Amino acid sequence: MSTKFKKTFVLDYSKWRCGDNGINKLGKGKTELLNTSGFMCCLGQFSIQLGCEKKEIKGRLTPRDINKPIRLLSYKKDNWIENTNFSGNAIKINDNENTTPLGKIVLLRKLLAKHKLGLRVINKPKTTQR
Repeated sequence: MSTKFKKTFVLDYSKWRCGDNGINKLGKGKTELLNTSGFMCCLGQFSIQLGCEKKEIKGRLTPRDINKPIRLLSYKKDNWIENTNFSGNAIKINDNENTTPLGKIVLLRKLLAKHKLGLRVINKPKTTQR
């Protein structure tokens, strides 16, 4: 039986840190892979699902700061770790102050679908209009 996606990532809305510090901000603390308040940007949540441990991502800004290549998110070039185009696009979506969280979810789904990946959102408040 064939499935539409190779993998489906889970985005926990209740732990999501996005929107920088604008009107569409979610979560507390700095926008990092995993901040000191326990909130994670989308790539932080994806990093965990790709095998990273929380201690590896805590306080890191982007996947390249983890200092090891992570499939889909970063790669090794010469002696450096770089973010992939996927990561760069996800960062722009996650941090955009003008896009609502629901708009970000739509954009993240489109980005993931280009890689035959899916997105399932959990713990989203039923009354959320954003």
